[in-house]
Amino acid sequence: MKILFALFLLLFSTIATSTEWDSEPQITPEMSPTEKYHTTAVTYYQLCSMQLVMENMLVALEKPNPPGLNFRECIEKNIAKTKTVFDATRKTIKKASALNELKNYHALWVSAMKGIVPGGDERKITYDERQRNATDKLNQAWARFELEL
Repeated sequence: MKILFALFLLLFSTIATSTEWDSEPQITPEMSPTEKYHTTAVTYYQLCSMQLVMENMLVALEKPNPPGLNFRECIEKNIAKTKTVFDATRKTIKKASALNELKNYHALWVSAMKGIVPGGDERKITYDERQRNATDKLNQAWARFELEL
């Protein structure tokens, strides 16, 4: 069992130091503005969340962070990048109720992104539950937006 754990840690360490951490969403020209926005928001939320996990694992392994792996920078940078996509998408929405739901989704998304940062004394189980709740709220908000389109 200890050998398997050691192999896992070695593999994890190799992946963590060789992965590109400044990825961009997979946007295609065929996507609608709303699809581009949603893909961007979901990708960056997942990317920054994964960076936190990787940083925590590297701390446990007593390994330095590879270049580009900084979840706090990821959050701030990608909130700004997604705002640009949001602004472009917002201009394409004609129905007032749909625009309102899109704004609500974006506000929840920004809160969820900032909520990736764990509280100083927050227990892991509490953090995980908070993250699940944030994801559930995002999914519900996007569904409401799609219904209004």
